[in-house]
Parts: sequence; structure tokens; C-alpha cells
Amino acid sequence: MMCRVYILAFLFLFLGSCGNSAKKSKEKSDIKVSNNLQVKDNLTTQVKSKSDIRFELGDEVLADLEFIKSINTTCGRAVGVIGNDDKQREEFEKNCNFYKIKYNYYELRGLEKSQKVFEQNNNYSLVLNVTKRMTDSDDFKFIGLYTIDKNKKIDSLVVFSYENYIEALVEKGRIFYIKNNNVFLYDFNEDDKGIHSEKWRKYEIKAGKFNELQSVVLTK
Repeated sequence: MMCRVYILAFLFLFLGSCGNSAKKSKEKSDIKVSNNLQVKDNLTTQVKSKSDIRFELGDEVLADLEFIKSINTTCGRAVGVIGNDDKQREEFEKNCNFYKIKYNYYELRGLEKSQKVFEQNNNYSLVLNVTKRMTDSDDFKFIGLYTIDKNKKIDSLVVFSYENYIEALVEKGRIFYIKNNNVFLYDFNEDDKGIHSEKWRKYEIKAGKFNELQSVVLTK
């Protein structure tokens, strides 16, 4: 089991585990919203204040498609599993562009109730909420971004996911960047050969609906 340590170390800390027992459930159209985030360190402390930004959440590097593509060329492991070799691990993290993502997505593992993250004046609110999807992974968590008007769901989009396939030594994840009405999603996986970009998407929120503007598959 020691050979598993490095493969899962970053993603376990970065994305966290869930322990959901259900494999499938239906989303509810009525969302009870809490106005205060309860997750560790408070997500709102990471919302930046800039003159051209009404709302921002996540790491802005995820909006850069060229950066996302560079992960496939900088995050391969020539030696396979690194295990507990500190020198090899430090060298890998130094060269792998994935580690330039600095936003603390790890705290999302503590999200258990719906939490409002932004409210448009006299319009919809943006809410993060734990959601469930069908998966055959051993350990998982999914979080959706909901647009809510008067406690009624307008639309939703899974913006964060963590799936751990223990026997296969593979973890899959999805993280996000939100800026004003744009949402960027980044799907990736990690195995003994490294960290691999799978898919990148850009959405626009218009009238509370998530409209896909661009989708790029990055797997070879």
C-alpha cells in the first residue's frame, strides 16, 4: 500500500473524500439556502475585489486553456509511482504546472448544506450545494452550482467532483473558476503515470441558465 501514498496524496488533500453511500439520487427543485458559508476558512474570504469583477470564485488560471493544456506536457511521471521519495516528489511538484493552481478547493469537502455565494440584485442567486450522481467509484463527492430564484431552482451545473477508484489507483476530479457570468470547468485525473487534463469547458450564465460556449477534449 505504500506505493499508493504519493499517487493519492495530493488529490486526497486537494479534493478531499466524501464517504457517500448512495450511488444515485434525484435533485430537488426546492433549495433551502443558507446565507452564511459554514465550510472551513469560509469560501467568501477568497472572493477577490476588483473594479471589473462583480463576483469571482476559484483560481483564475483555469480560464487559460493554454495553461490547462500545459499540464499534460509537464505532469508526467517517468518513473511511475514515486511513493515516499521526498526528492522525487519535490521535483515532480516543481515541474508540474498543476501545482500552480493555488485556490484551496480542499475546503469544499466540508460543504454539507447549500450555501449562497453570490446574489444578483433583484435576480437569481448562485448557490453551492452537495449533489449526487451515479458513479462506480469507491469514494466520491459532487458539488453543484445552482441558480436560484425565490428558493426555486432555475438551473444547475456540477462544478466540483472527486472520485477515487482504489483498486485501479486512479482519482478523477473537477474544479472550477467563476468570474461574473462566466464559469470555467476543468476535468482531470491522476494515476501512476502522472496528472492528466481531460476536458475544459466555458459556460455563460444568462437569465439563470448555464449555456456552454466552448468545450475542448484534451485526452490523447
